[in-house]
Amino acid sequence: MEDFSRDSRLGFEDAIFTLAPEGLGSAQSALGRTRLRTFITLRWLAVAGQTAAVLFVAFGLGFNLPLALCLAIIAASAWLNVFLSFAFQSQRLTHSGEAVLQLGFDTVQLAALIAATGGLSNPFLLLMLAPVTVAALSLGRFRASAIAVLALCLAALMPVLSLPLPWDERGGTHLPVLFQWGQFTALAVGVVFFTLSAARVSQDEARLVRALDAASVVMAREQKLSALGAMSAMTAHELGTPLATIHLVAKELVQQTSPDDPHAEDFRLIAEQADRCRSILSAIREARDATDIVHARMPLDALVEEAAA
Repeated sequence: MEDFSRDSRLGFEDAIFTLAPEGLGSAQSALGRTRLRTFITLRWLAVAGQTAAVLFVAFGLGFNLPLALCLAIIAASAWLNVFLSFAFQSQRLTHSGEAVLQLGFDTVQLAALIAATGGLSNPFLLLMLAPVTVAALSLGRFRASAIAVLALCLAALMPVLSLPLPWDERGGTHLPVLFQWGQFTALAVGVVFFTLSAARVSQDEARLVRALDAASVVMAREQKLSALGAMSAMTAHELGTPLATIHLVAKELVQQTSPDDPHAEDFRLIAEQADRCRSILSAIREARDATDIVHARMPLDALVEEAAA
């Protein structure tokens, strides 16, 4: 069984590394890339949520927020979406560098909005995990780590650069510095955890995509070989009758010709070559009926699991 599994694994490795790129090209080029429309949609959701939260806190709860500054920060994301919608096709796949820039912008924009509304005292600080998680799912380790480090650096600067929430105007309690640094520590732990876990899930998904694409390439090759086998069988069947006739006539001519006849050797050669052609056609029919033991005994899902392991 171990030899059988090893053979199947080698077969899929051959499919991944040596087969024609018609199957792997599409999956490999799309792997780890996200559509521009996905970034735009997520950003519109963030704009809507941020706007609703700021307006509710300002008018519903009566907090004296820097409303103009908050709306200006939110408008930056909205204008970026408008520009991207008109400048590029939304269905195209983004390159890794472009994705890093967009997620970096989202991280800075979110950090600026949180800093303008209390910094580490803001309960919405955990939303800093959103761009980090998206980066871990759609980017490589290095680029995702860069987004995570950016988020942590911005959060670390909030005690110095953030504006305080107007707790005192509503009789609230000023949060101690220790609590704020506890918030930062919780954010740091969350960033590390979500980055590692999302990256692991993304790696498993990428491995499965490669395995499925390899399986599709193998199946396509099997279909081509099956069609070629059917054509060769039909050819062997069609050529069998005339070759048999040629062989029979050549043998009769050999029997009817005396050994001294100058054409006797030619007739004998024709009979031998006709018999050789019949042997070749018989071998073609036998090769078509032969079955690959790996594909015959192992189901497709098992092959995919072997390739993804």
